[in-house]
Amino acid sequence: MKPVRELARVVGASLAGLVLVAASCAPAAAPVPAAPAQPSAPAPRQPAPSTPSTAPAPAAPQPATPSAPLPAASAPRNPTPTPATAVQQRKRGGTIVYAQHVDLLHTDPLLCASSSCVVVVGQAFNKLLQRDKNNEIITDLAESWKQTNDVTYVITLRKGVLFHDGAEVTAEDVVYSVGLLSQQATHPTYASLWAQYASASARAIDKYTVELKTKQPDPLFPHALSEAHQFIVPKAKYTQSGAFSQKWVGTGPFELKEFTRSVNYKLVKSARYFEQGVPYVDSVNVLIVPDLATRVASFRAKRVDVIGELRAPDLVALRRAVPDLNEIKSPGGAIGIYFNPFAPPFDNENLRKAVVFGLQRQQLIDIVTQGTGVMSGVINGGPPGWGLAWYPDEMKKLYTYDPAKVKKFLADGGQPNGFSFTLAGSPRQALGLAALEVVEQQLSPLGIKVRLENQDFTTFIDNRNKLKFQAMSHIVSASEESGPEAERWFLSKKKQYGNDKELDVLIEKMLGTMDPAKRKDLVNQIDKMIVEKGFAGVYFQQLDLAVSQPYVKDYNSPSFVGQYLLRYAWLDK
Repeated sequence: MKPVRELARVVGASLAGLVLVAASCAPAAAPVPAAPAQPSAPAPRQPAPSTPSTAPAPAAPQPATPSAPLPAASAPRNPTPTPATAVQQRKRGGTIVYAQHVDLLHTDPLLCASSSCVVVVGQAFNKLLQRDKNNEIITDLAESWKQTNDVTYVITLRKGVLFHDGAEVTAEDVVYSVGLLSQQATHPTYASLWAQYASASARAIDKYTVELKTKQPDPLFPHALSEAHQFIVPKAKYTQSGAFSQKWVGTGPFELKEFTRSVNYKLVKSARYFEQGVPYVDSVNVLIVPDLATRVASFRAKRVDVIGELRAPDLVALRRAVPDLNEIKSPGGAIGIYFNPFAPPFDNENLRKAVVFGLQRQQLIDIVTQGTGVMSGVINGGPPGWGLAWYPDEMKKLYTYDPAKVKKFLADGGQPNGFSFTLAGSPRQALGLAALEVVEQQLSPLGIKVRLENQDFTTFIDNRNKLKFQAMSHIVSASEESGPEAERWFLSKKKQYGNDKELDVLIEKMLGTMDPAKRKDLVNQIDKMIVEKGFAGVYFQQLDLAVSQPYVKDYNSPSFVGQYLLRYAWLDK
């Protein structure tokens, strides 16, 4: 095991601008298969209903009111680029070669819990709802949907949509999938991704109609149905769980043909996909290439068409190598220090606050993300106005660096001369690891000594779940739905990062509030209280970055972290 200092230097070597671009070869792309027959024309995708009689859309961004009024929310921070080729004639054929630095944690699509996984699985599966490039909810497997009361949603499925084995998608498949997602809501590692399904139930009204119910009102439940991990699987096939992990049967534009773990995943165009004329390319080959220099060299040599899951310093190196590349950005998770509030030293609020307000966020953003991160609370990635990251002026005031205030927190916490604690990180959460030494250097002059500890990811997650830590440099994933993050991570009874009765009252009230404007106000109050009570020292909200060759057209991220879809991409060569 490498010491954390060495790993942090490896991960963040390019923070000082020292990125080595080596000339080495990535695995060659597989031969391009012959184009299969075109599918029949489907019903067009429909925008999500926007009236309360069908489904309540989140209110337009309004000033929220945490403990003090917030200014109006800013415009979306990183809108998806509009394709510059909208009027060009799209070309068909070819293989897109996509390189990413880590393998899938799981090949089971319903354990798809990271953006590196969604990149692959998302090409082969669909959800009930999805997002367009403007982050608006539109239909996917659903033909239409409506909300009939505060807790009931009726989904009408498209008729004639086929799984890759030729079986038709029916309401029974949706009911079965929702049941599986409900089980995932109790998963020890990935529960937050499926939290809204914990109280959801589903029943088939007829072959193409499903009724979904939530235990309590949830104005943003439709957002959950459109998130990146909410795939629909075939009831008849998924019961063969082990086999399904080896050979997926989805509904997406591409079918998994073959894969070798830690090497590549080959997907080919599906002749049964329900959108007419889609996809445009014949195949996708996802390569697992851990070494940055190899990815950059392969991109420069045009052996790789797309590189995903980049860190900001990586992007700087690629800009030098390929000045006319396309950049794709989407909001990522909130990276920061999260504490164990159930044991010393961080059961002491003042000591937590000494750490939280001893951080210099802008310096962390400039050094670790090359200026691409944004100041943020914990709740991030939701609709405009939901979460403090939408209010940059408020963030700057909240996070004002004041050493005198930190000294007072230390004195009030019974440690006027400072204290020490262990801060754990994991190489799989690279930006969190890269920030560790910066955090150590920022806190040391204040009398707060940080012992840095590197843990493999399995140990890291296990220690988090069992509260066997003092503090963790952790990524709380972005979500299209603002609320479950607060419940999952900060409600006292969940035994994670929160332990406060006042905060519990706000979270419980938020979970039972249906009115979007009132719920948004509560979400912002919760986000601010988490910071003010020192339950999280967020460094920044990261950006998920990807790049493509200039000849890769109409490729972007519809919304959620890492949700890069290739169904509409084509090659202009």
